[in-house]
Amino acid sequence: MARFLPASLMVLCLLLGGCSPGGVSRIRAQVRDWPGEAGQVMILGGGGTALTSSAIDKVGRFTLPLPGAAAMAPVLRPTLLPSLAAGCTDKVAVSDPAAQFYLLPSISASAAGANLTLVSQTRSNVPGGPLDQRVYIYASMPARVQGDLTCAVAASSTSYALNLKAGWNYAVMRRPTPSSPARLESVGDDGFEGWEVAKGK
Repeated sequence: MARFLPASLMVLCLLLGGCSPGGVSRIRAQVRDWPGEAGQVMILGGGGTALTSSAIDKVGRFTLPLPGAAAMAPVLRPTLLPSLAAGCTDKVAVSDPAAQFYLLPSISASAAGANLTLVSQTRSNVPGGPLDQRVYIYASMPARVQGDLTCAVAASSTSYALNLKAGWNYAVMRRPTPSSPARLESVGDDGFEGWEVAKGK
């Protein structure tokens, strides 16, 4: 027998970005080397408006709900690529031309009057070594994003290997060296939440 969610739960699922098994609905983490003050974490949309926000405690722990479909609709774009710069060639294909996206590489935070940027990344102990940065991608519908953005400046080049579900998805931007092309690929929930304050922020 088919089983259906009550209407109230269906609305809640839409607001949270989906109730499918393994769906990404929040960021829960502790920030390394947090400055020791309670504050706020948030995802900012156009004009600096907060799409979602939550408290962060004195030791840097937070649980941030990810915004759902209604909140994301005004900020979605038909591509994940940055504005095409001179000397770059776009050979990235999207499986469904109607799909729209939002790439979240960092979240904003404030504490003790300071505005900070938080990133989730692992960096080699060797200067100039590999950097893996966790990002979150919102997709309006299931879509595959495959191909290469090739630029004259290698560090501006990116290959895409994404298989996205509707709603929020985990992905990782991998860069072997600071001057190397990057690779943006889908990953599962590997439990990695190595958040830190971005340097110089």
